[in-house]
Amino acid sequence: LKPSLMIDFFAYFLSVNSIQISALNIKKCFEALFLPSYSNIPQYLSKSSKRGKAQKYIKSRDQYFLSANAKKEIEKNLKKLDIMW
Repeated sequence: LKPSLMIDFFAYFLSVNSIQISALNIKKCFEALFLPSYSNIPQYLSKSSKRGKAQKYIKSRDQYFLSANAKKEIEKNLKKLDIMW
C-alpha cells in the first residue's frame, strides 16, 4: 500500500478506537508496525483537510476528524482487502 493510503487507514483505526487523529499519533502507527513513515504527515493532513470534493479530513484546533465520505471510502476499501485475504 502507498504510505498516503496507510495514513488514511491509520486515521480510521484511530477514530474508531476513540484516539485523537494527529500527525504524531499516525507516525506512532507507522513506528508500531515497523513501516517507513510518510515523509510529511502534517502536510498531508493539512492538504487533505482543504474544502472541496477531495476533502478527507476536517480540522478542529489541534486534531483532525475523518469526513463522512472519507470514512465510507475507507470502509469500502477495507472490505475489498478482506475479500482478497
